[in-house]
Amino acid sequence: AFAAGAVIGRPVLASDPQKNANEVADYLDTYREGAQAGNAEDQYNLGASYRWGVGLEKNLILAVQWIRKAAEQGYPQAERTLGEMCEKGEGLPASREEAMHWYRRAANHGDSTAQNELAALDAKIHPVTPGLQDAGNISHHPTGQ
Repeated sequence: AFAAGAVIGRPVLASDPQKNANEVADYLDTYREGAQAGNAEDQYNLGASYRWGVGLEKNLILAVQWIRKAAEQGYPQAERTLGEMCEKGEGLPASREEAMHWYRRAANHGDSTAQNELAALDAKIHPVTPGLQDAGNISHHPTGQ
């Protein structure tokens, strides 16, 4: 059980595990209500809870469903996360093309991490062979000039 407070971004052990379990249940209820009402942030948070098994049993099918709903509404973190899941084949078939699509959408919505992921995946798909970048500048003059 973890307390709501964190040290350097890491959860800290709760002194009262039952109180913490109740807090997690309350958050999940809030996420579920908001997600069902169409709130993209709550859809993403509920999906992420299913993805990581936070407060409920891990379920990648439900994670993808809720994260996709948020992504389809243009929620950048959900778009990027769906890109990650497509790239890894986590909860759905692996697809670099689908990953690129979601990373691009998130990047277009200002997600800088998605911009980096997009560039990294593009480099995997279209690797540059060292020495060929300047192939268009090679001189064919016998003296090399």
